[in-house]
Amino acid sequence: PDVPDGALFEGVLAPDECAATLAAIDDLAARGANGELEGRTYSTVTAPAFARRKQSRVTLQFGAYADKNRVENAATAPMPRCLEAVASRLVAAGIFAADEA
Repeated sequence: PDVPDGALFEGVLAPDECAATLAAIDDLAARGANGELEGRTYSTVTAPAFARRKQSRVTLQFGAYADKNRVENAATAPMPRCLEAVASRLVAAGIFAADEA
């Protein structure tokens, strides 16, 4: 699948795993937009520069909340199992070190 602004690491996930992961992310984003995710797990970019350029972005943050590269004391949902599985596969493929996942 085409993931805008994403990096492609072929062979890490099978096509069906990739499709399932993207569907899970889309579901999480929809749930966040509906206020169904804990605390600050879901947020949208509200910076005036983005609004002037008619740009937007949705952020899903699990385990910790960061704003402008500062970690803040705010509740977030734990990492979903499907994303933990992707992180494990990226470590196994040597793309990330275990302490980065």
